[in-house]
Amino acid sequence: MRDYLPLGSFAPALSGACALTRPATVRVTLDSPAVDVMTDFAHVQAATIEPSASLAVANDYMITRGVRSLFVTSPEGRMLGLITTTDLLGERPMRAGHAHGVKRHELLMGDVMRPAEEIVALRFEDVRSAKVGHIVASLKHAGRHHELVAETLPGGEIRIRGMFSVSQIARQLGMQLDITELASTFAEIEQALVEPRWSAAGRRAWAPVAAQPGRAWQRHRPSRILLHRGARGRALGISGYHCAAYLERRN
Repeated sequence: MRDYLPLGSFAPALSGACALTRPATVRVTLDSPAVDVMTDFAHVQAATIEPSASLAVANDYMITRGVRSLFVTSPEGRMLGLITTTDLLGERPMRAGHAHGVKRHELLMGDVMRPAEEIVALRFEDVRSAKVGHIVASLKHAGRHHELVAETLPGGEIRIRGMFSVSQIARQLGMQLDITELASTFAEIEQALVEPRWSAAGRRAWAPVAAQPGRAWQRHRPSRILLHRGARGRALGISGYHCAAYLERRN
């Protein structure tokens, strides 16, 4: 076996000012290759968490890792779902607690995550030939702050190859990106329809009514869902490529 000699060391601070090396931020434009703003899981370890972890553990882990999303995975590494800071700090835990009849601190990742079956992704083969502008347009169109990228391997297996994040893209572009998150599943749309709306005086001001005749729900995943509110808050409606439903003020 070859003998290896130890390396010499020195005191850096004694030689003058000593600072930390920081990773260089690659500046991009909208015409730069999309892969320049993608977090590639072939080079960066994806942040994962178990479905049995609590909300507090997930929140602390996000802060420690400096990330805004976590993949919920099985012990074998299979993706079960996804959770974001928006999910944790939004209404999702409250809805899950109500559905399961438990308090917030009793909820687990498996209760509040977005199931893998509801998660969509861009194709890696499309991303490789796309520009940053295409990704920004895709995020705005979908109303999401994160977009996954899936790769199909030669044997047919599909793996999550990477992720796009609005905050990272904005940082690399050196500009602000304003994207309003939209309801993306029928469960979220239906929840928005049945949740009570409260007036400034604390009274319930809205009540769901049946969808207009001929406007039945179609069981297709909408490409884009918009929430509409009329003048002075008089009406609230939902429209999309495959669905429409309306709320009106209770007299």
